[in-house]
Amino acid sequence: MNVSTLTGIDFSKALQNISDLILEKRGFSVTLHNIRSLINKYKEQLAPIISEKERNEIIELIEGFKKRLLL
Repeated sequence: MNVSTLTGIDFSKALQNISDLILEKRGFSVTLHNIRSLINKYKEQLAPIISEKERNEIIELIEGFKKRLLL
């Protein structure tokens, strides 16, 4: 998934699918809450995520999520 070509809405939908899988497999957690906060931030953004700063923040957050979930 290339974040720079997705609208905020599409990005949040993709994250929602991941969130649903996490909830199903691992149950609720702080990390899941953090993912849902990120979903809410972008779920109504019609424009693509084009800011390099924004993309870098998203990548950093997702890497942190992965570390916490794959322990």
